[in-house]
Amino acid sequence: MLKIACAALLASALIIPCIALAEVCAAHAPGNAEVRPGAQQWCGCPLSSTAPSAANAIDLDHRVTDDARFLDAAKANGIRTIFRYYDWEHRPGAFVKLGRRDPWELIESSCEAEPKRSDCEKVVTKAEIAAIHDKGLAVGVVFQHDMANPETWLDPERAAYDARRALNLAHELGQPANTTIFFGVDGAEQSFFQRHDPSYGMAYILQYFRTVNKIFESSGYAVGVYGSGLVCDALVGGREKLAKYCWLSMSTGHTGSKLRERSGAWTIKQCFTRRNYGGSALAVDPDIVSPADADFGQWRGQ
Repeated sequence: MLKIACAALLASALIIPCIALAEVCAAHAPGNAEVRPGAQQWCGCPLSSTAPSAANAIDLDHRVTDDARFLDAAKANGIRTIFRYYDWEHRPGAFVKLGRRDPWELIESSCEAEPKRSDCEKVVTKAEIAAIHDKGLAVGVVFQHDMANPETWLDPERAAYDARRALNLAHELGQPANTTIFFGVDGAEQSFFQRHDPSYGMAYILQYFRTVNKIFESSGYAVGVYGSGLVCDALVGGREKLAKYCWLSMSTGHTGSKLRERSGAWTIKQCFTRRNYGGSALAVDPDIVSPADADFGQWRGQ
């Protein structure tokens, strides 16, 4: 009965408050999601790669141009924004010495399984941005590099390095002012807690975002955060206002996430990864944008 009720709600493609129906719509639907059995997703998320849903954005770490069907399928499914990534330069075998004891390897996280590859599709390109805009869709960006690793946040030099890399990419790729660059936290606070840090490493996460904000000060770009409810509470809802927008990750069980979602104090919430999206060969994460934040720093073509 619960699955039937949830399916009927999703088929209507309406965005409704997920309070009374949270447990109904958090039930895992098999579909073709890349998640463990019994996992939960947010209310309004699609039950499969082709099912109607409230998702109106998607994020992915592969070229949108890898499959000619993809952008048309996304637009037909009601997608209005495509999120792609900013990251470090992909130069296998090269290293950069920051504040940690061992140098960081200059390799992007989506390519770490094959460190000798000469190519990497994680960082968005000008050609992709043009292709997205040609379809009448908007572009959003998120910076990510090994952000689940506590060492990222413990290194006192990482924030400045990441912020400057993000700004360099924004300038190179023509990202206009008055738009947003999100930064992923990717569950690092949970890793700190598992290391017996009852504060969830929040002092390090806050300091990272203080540095990012200082470097972004006169850039014209806003800062957003992708992560848990706890992280959004500290950065978006905290006294310092270190991030403007909250993007809740698909990890509904992370600390504070369900409470944040039920409060409505989120800009975007992420759904389970779906393979063969819209009949294409690509895997994506569908996302639901809150009606209260229709403009969250994405940009369209001229």
